[in-house]
Amino acid sequence: MNNSVYEKAVLKIVRELLENSEKTTLFDEYLVKAFLLDLFYEAEQVIRSGGDLEQTKDEYIKISQERIRENSTELLEAFLNNSEVEKKLYTENYAILKAILDENNDYQLLYKELYQDEYFQQEIFVRLVEEKEGTVVKSAKQLQELTGITEVYGEWDEEKQELIPYKDKEPTTKEAQEEADRQIKETFTQGMVYRYTKALEDILKGGGVYSELLKVKPSYFNLPETWSGHLTTDKHSSILWAIVDVFSLMESNSSVRPDLRSIAQEIEAPYSVIMDAYKLVR
Repeated sequence: MNNSVYEKAVLKIVRELLENSEKTTLFDEYLVKAFLLDLFYEAEQVIRSGGDLEQTKDEYIKISQERIRENSTELLEAFLNNSEVEKKLYTENYAILKAILDENNDYQLLYKELYQDEYFQQEIFVRLVEEKEGTVVKSAKQLQELTGITEVYGEWDEEKQELIPYKDKEPTTKEAQEEADRQIKETFTQGMVYRYTKALEDILKGGGVYSELLKVKPSYFNLPETWSGHLTTDKHSSILWAIVDVFSLMESNSSVRPDLRSIAQEIEAPYSVIMDAYKLVR
């Protein structure tokens, strides 16, 4: 498994933004200003103290480039968390993965292209299977039966994010089947968690209130009451994370995110629920 599909989609979106920068509102100007604000202050102090303006400009550019390189991962993550970019990223990944399936008609080959950490790619995989087979996938077992991925001859490396072939011995059929069961179960759960989370977020973005969130059960998305190994683990935590994402509670700058009591009033939720969501990211 690799990250090439994900990278292709990101690069395409960035390229489109660069080519149409005057037409897009996707680039978060506030993010860049906040990130480099301290550099402006440094340059200003040098100029006020009688320093050389041209030298200051050169140093400013150099320091800016270095800090951007050092923090490129964080900047990219913030960029990709933009809701409009997130939609484009899903659309591009879907298009690329669908083209791979259409060309090769091979679920095993398609599965190898997924990036394990990206839940939306796992959801796309399930979606493509559903579309191709003309049915709704309701369990990991059904997903396995439809795709024929019943044996995997290797182990998933969390650090490298890829499938590593067994080195010491040739796996038995049972071991290969157990690894396939584990991976397909993980893929199905990730895909359903993504669908559930997005449904909750859509309710909030559409002006919905807390009582509406409570009505949406995990079972509607073929999830059990509780699950493990993910950011969310049940109905309550899923609702809290939806509130975190929609109302930007991860943002440390209080001038950017709404007031917590205002959020509680807007979605008609107990203040304690908003506080629980806030504590998740503090």
